[in-house]
Amino acid sequence: MQENLKKVCWVITNKCNQHCKFCFSFADEKDLSLNEHMKILNNLLEFGVNKITWSGGESLLIPHLMKLLNYANSKGVLNKINTNGQLLTSEALIELRGICGQINLSLNSLNPQSNKIMGKPQGNELLVLSRIPLVKMNGLRIAVNSVASGQNLNDFNELGDKLEEEGIDEWKIMKFTAMRHISKKNRDLFDIDYVRYQELYQGLQQKYPSMNIRAVTQKEFECNNLLVSPNGQIAITKDAEDYVLGNPLEKEVDVNDIYFNKN
Repeated sequence: MQENLKKVCWVITNKCNQHCKFCFSFADEKDLSLNEHMKILNNLLEFGVNKITWSGGESLLIPHLMKLLNYANSKGVLNKINTNGQLLTSEALIELRGICGQINLSLNSLNPQSNKIMGKPQGNELLVLSRIPLVKMNGLRIAVNSVASGQNLNDFNELGDKLEEEGIDEWKIMKFTAMRHISKKNRDLFDIDYVRYQELYQGLQQKYPSMNIRAVTQKEFECNNLLVSPNGQIAITKDAEDYVLGNPLEKEVDVNDIYFNKN
């Protein structure tokens, strides 16, 4: 088995301090305790998981997240965090030094109107941009996740100019996918076809040859990520549908067996 496949996207909460209309997080699952999270984490570690992306909702809303990151890091795990940036304060970044390898910030447009349509709060683009130098000052890698949808396709050149100026480490262009509750409800508002997405991605690669730009399609996301849901269920996603394989809170889940069968 290839080591780079031993990675997990842990959607540790569905709670969030924003209300994105394209969100594909899980719905109506309760948050777990530190002891429950540790049990799940130890199950993952036992079978060699070495990369965890902590996501949500908003991952930084979990009060004991730093304890989980510190423990995972002590076991050799590369931690990454997906965040909208609102709680990514200077104090939080100091805690993240040495236990988190990369911060993935969500930023889909610099256009306030586009962000409003997508459900972002007023001034969100300015807040996220203000976090980029803070992350860099603390010695962490910085990536930006941008969802390409029918509402912001014309905004990517302006956004790319700014991100190139900021000198981020990676720009992930994620195709909107109607997966789970809110995104399925708003499919008609945000959906784009694969041809338009590919044209966007290829155009950005040509315009910004020095930037590390990565396409993240639905298929790539599904193939490269084993999921842990907020209530601890381990799942894989295929054709935008989740298939639950077990829950370590009930019975140990053989992650190695899942990887072999999935790949």
